[in-house]
Amino acid sequence: MTKSERKLAKALAACGIDPGPEEEEPQERPAPRKDKKPRTFSYKITEHIAVLMQGKAISKEVNVVQYADGKPRLDIRCWKRKDGEEQLLKGVTFTDEEALLLEEAVHKYNQRTKRQG
Repeated sequence: MTKSERKLAKALAACGIDPGPEEEEPQERPAPRKDKKPRTFSYKITEHIAVLMQGKAISKEVNVVQYADGKPRLDIRCWKRKDGEEQLLKGVTFTDEEALLLEEAVHKYNQRTKRQG
């Protein structure tokens, strides 16, 4: 238990709150990579559908993206483009079936907000 965790446990105990066990079981961590080379993977934007937000260097986009040699998927993601380089940021991909379910969910959401608005 670190010094800050001990302080927190002591403060919780002073308030009458059970701080839980003093020591937690150590969690296994993956072994560090020895090669230290950045991991790369291939992707190709096969279709640009929409830009939802555009900032100076970051945009949020809806695209169809093919990762490695897999099947193209609907992809909603933030992208960072600067000096001719492209970086994928946080996002989510959908299979065709998931995309249809998402479409239904968005439709229900829009119907609900029309009634409330």
